[in-house]
Amino acid sequence: MNNLKTIREGLGITKKMLAGSIGQTASSIGHYESGRRMPDIQTSHQLAIFLSSFGDTVKIEDIFPPNPRSEGWVNPDSTR
Repeated sequence: MNNLKTIREGLGITKKMLAGSIGQTASSIGHYESGRRMPDIQTSHQLAIFLSSFGDTVKIEDIFPPNPRSEGWVNPDSTR
């Protein structure tokens, strides 16, 4: 699950506006939002930079949070 749609809609940005700003199609943005596809690292950076241009800093991890069920994932907030 990711937060792209929530962040985009919260900023009042259309899929078409977001897509055009990073050289993608609105359809690609829809696929990213639904989880059918994952953007490559360069596109992820472009998403974060564009979304950050509206005020708050948006990191890749805000858009695509790590999956705690992924093998090898370690919670950085946990104490030992």
